[in-house]
Amino acid sequence: MPCWSERSQELLEEYERTQDHGTAEGLLESLQQSRKERWTKVVENIDFTPTSRHASDMPETNSHQLGYAGDWILTHQYEERTEIDDTLIKDTTALKEYFDTWYLKMNTTKSVSTAFHLNNHEASKSSNIKVKNKMLPSDTSPKYLGAT
Repeated sequence: MPCWSERSQELLEEYERTQDHGTAEGLLESLQQSRKERWTKVVENIDFTPTSRHASDMPETNSHQLGYAGDWILTHQYEERTEIDDTLIKDTTALKEYFDTWYLKMNTTKSVSTAFHLNNHEASKSSNIKVKNKMLPSDTSPKYLGAT
């Protein structure tokens, strides 16, 4: 099982012996933390060096920027949903203004917002990301170059 550790096994065995709900919560938190660390490591190690544009003159954002073949991805991680939306709106606006300065067009008809959750209760909620007052559609299964 992904993210399963010796500590997870110990907590499971303790829960099976004691049926203590605190131990069950500890097990779930242990798995949640492992999944979060694994996701962060994967995202931070994506190699986007083949991009045709160099990101050194792109505006600084609070989000991580990933660029490849003229496409840009903004990622942001935070516990409060409104904080994520506010940050992405601000950062998307900064990119839009940068693109406008260099006579580049952000294709908002092909742009989407997607939220990946470790909390299944949040999975059905959509983001409220706007670009210059135009709401980006939410897409639970975005495609990039035909791949999902």
